[in-house]
Amino acid sequence: MSYGDTALWGTEVQRGVARAAPQPVGTGFIDLHVGGVFPPKVLGRDTVRAVDQQLRDLDALLARCGVTSGLIAVTLDKPKHVPCQQRHRDLLVGCIKRLMDQGELPCVGGVHLRCELSDAGVSALLDRGLDAHGDIVKLVTAMDHSPDQGQYKEPRQWRKAFAYLTFEPGYGLDDLAVARAERARSAFIRDLEGLAKAATGRGIAFGLHDPECPERLDCAHALGARLCEFPITLEIARKAHDLGQTVLVGAPNVQRGGSKFGNVSANALLELGLVDAISLDTDPRALQPAWSHVVTTYGRDRAARLFTSGPATLLAALGADTAQSPIQALR
Repeated sequence: MSYGDTALWGTEVQRGVARAAPQPVGTGFIDLHVGGVFPPKVLGRDTVRAVDQQLRDLDALLARCGVTSGLIAVTLDKPKHVPCQQRHRDLLVGCIKRLMDQGELPCVGGVHLRCELSDAGVSALLDRGLDAHGDIVKLVTAMDHSPDQGQYKEPRQWRKAFAYLTFEPGYGLDDLAVARAERARSAFIRDLEGLAKAATGRGIAFGLHDPECPERLDCAHALGARLCEFPITLEIARKAHDLGQTVLVGAPNVQRGGSKFGNVSANALLELGLVDAISLDTDPRALQPAWSHVVTTYGRDRAARLFTSGPATLLAALGADTAQSPIQALR
């Protein structure tokens, strides 16, 4: 499971109460990394009560941000010799499903499964996961977060991102780096086909996350991918746009004026007209600054398309319930 930047939420959610967030601007789609929701210590406690409370806090914060159909991104991976990974993921997804069924997460529209194809056996893992929780999975994307790929060109970045993993004795990050790099080279395309069939065969939207390779983008498109989430380079964004795919960028990238990993700037893509929708990625606090930037630079009408009607169209294409995702009064 990818925990991402765990510091983002620590200042927003304390003692079970979501603090005030920016005024709503009618965002219909949000895609939060699980790392933005749960620091490792929360899942490490492995208690239903702790996870339930974090989810309720998340929903309250989304409500304050004006988000009405959030997708929680959960990484589907299978790193070797990490025994707790599957258990923690099952706990999280099971809690999301139960609370959604009980109507306790009105601002959460479902789950986005990001599948790490540099791990062996992920396609089979996806099949089992969709059999169990397919009703709440709205999107499946394939990604390659092996060393020297995409946003992990720098070895230090890769090691920092996966330092949270707790391995069995005799195995460590160096071993995982070698295994993932080899798997990504030898089996990505084959595993991509299995992933696409598992998703599209159940009517679930399919796309690529953090894509960098043009050949993989072409292959994924031929297999039914229609979403390009967080393209790594201008070339990939332009190619996805030319293929008719929805190009999605994150509000934190817009707010910062660039990617924290050195990937293509969302603002550069906006200037070239290559962005179809903006999601909140890991941080709801980025909503208002990103919205203000787009309004100031491109006008309110374009901002409305990128933050409201664009995401709502994306939600409809994903088969999500947009009846509860109205375009709210923009401020």
